[in-house]
This record gives sequence, C-alpha cells and structure tokens, in this order.
Amino acid sequence: MRSLETSSREGPTRSVHRRRSVVHPLKCFCSTSAVVIAIDFARCMTRWANSAGRGCEDIPSRFGFDAAYEEHERGTLDVAGYFEALRRGLSVDLADDELLEGWNDIYVGVNEEICPVLAAARARFPLYALTNSNPSHHAVWSERFADVLEVFTATFVSSDIGHRKPDRAAFDTVTSMIGVSPSSILFFDDTFENVTGARNAGMQAVHVTSTETVRTALAQLGVRARLAEQVDERNQPDDVDRLRTVASICPPRAPGRCRPVPRSRR
Repeated sequence: MRSLETSSREGPTRSVHRRRSVVHPLKCFCSTSAVVIAIDFARCMTRWANSAGRGCEDIPSRFGFDAAYEEHERGTLDVAGYFEALRRGLSVDLADDELLEGWNDIYVGVNEEICPVLAAARARFPLYALTNSNPSHHAVWSERFADVLEVFTATFVSSDIGHRKPDRAAFDTVTSMIGVSPSSILFFDDTFENVTGARNAGMQAVHVTSTETVRTALAQLGVRARLAEQVDERNQPDDVDRLRTVASICPPRAPGRCRPVPRSRR
C-alpha cells in the first residue's frame, strides 16, 4: 500500500500503528502498493494534462520515478520541494493544489481477492506491511483503506522510517523494529527489484504476479487446508518450491491469542 503536512524526521519512526502480537518463527510481509491496493499513475497524468492543457502523451513522457521522487518517499524532500521538482520536470505551471489533486488520484481500489487470503494468513502468524510512500499519499490510503489495512499488525512507511525498498537499510530497519531475524520473515512484493532486495537482506521472498501467487505460497505453509486444495501442483512458481522446507518451522497460532486490531490511522 502513501499528510498533507511536510515531513521532517529526527530519526527512524516506528510504524503508524502497532498492536501487541505473539512472536512466531515466521512473519509475513505484504506490499501495500499493488498487492493489496491497486494503483494507476495514468489517472494522475491525465488530470495533470487536462489542467495544464497539454496532450495526454506529453506528461507521461516527461514524468519519471527520479531522484526527487525517491527523496520524497524517504521523507527527505517535502511535498513543496517535490512539486517544485515536478513543475521543472514536466514543464508545467500548475499550482500545488492542482498537482496534489492529480497526485492523490492514483488509487483505483482494493484487490478484493487478496483480502480472504490475508485473513487466512493472519490466523497463522502476524502480518506486517512495508510500503514505499510519501506523506501526501500516506494521508489518502491510510484513511480510505483503513478497514482493509487493519489486517496488518503494523505498517511501515518509507517516509517514516527514512528508507525505501529495495534499499538494504529499509529491510534492516523493519527487521530491527519487529525484533526478529530476517530469515524468519516471508516477504511478498509485486516488484522483482524489491524481492531481490529482501533476499539480499536475508529474508525469504516471493515475487507476486497475481493473487494466486500469494495463495499458493501460503498454501505450502499450511495456511488453511482449503487454500492448499486449490494449488495446481503442475504450475507452481519457483519461489513456492523453496517454501516447502519453511512449513515445518511455522506452528499454528494458539487459539484465542489473536486480538482484533483497533481502528486507527494506520
């Protein structure tokens, strides 16, 4: 799964919300970008093009996930600074509120298929989210998708912790905050570069190409028998094969120890 206020940090910040949880040998990470929340930057480009009176192809050809974009997601460049960089890069004369209107319009909705899969996983071990996001986007998705995101024990946002995927420091920081060894974490992400970063940090990781990828990987860990029955043994991703040995170290959660997550800003 990204506050209208500018972001200033004095050091790594803990997740936006946390709740007490039972420590298990295996933790599950899930990216909140496209694994849980569907996003489409084309919506943003279209709004900017219309506001600027430009052709629909002109803005996308000038936009990039550049150094300013990454600094904004690390919390080292505030929204005013990023929008100034955008104006230069896009060659537009749009006011901050016009840029913000398009910037916050990237969210299509929730991947409804993943919700029951995450609920099943949470019954087995705590779930955490690690997302690359900036303060403006964070203010939007944390409110709009609060109900869905409550499945996570904690959500770690790049602009809060000062590091973004796939940087090694992002994974090391979150591992330290949770208080487990990286090898006990199973990480899911739809971007292969982030999956590689997680593996380099010592985590187990699965590249998500569809909801079925997540369902299949969790089925190999014994997450709900009915999910395992849906696994096609003839067509399993290579990542899943490596997970067979993990199942033996993932005990089920003790009954009655899973408390509901209180409503929060995430």
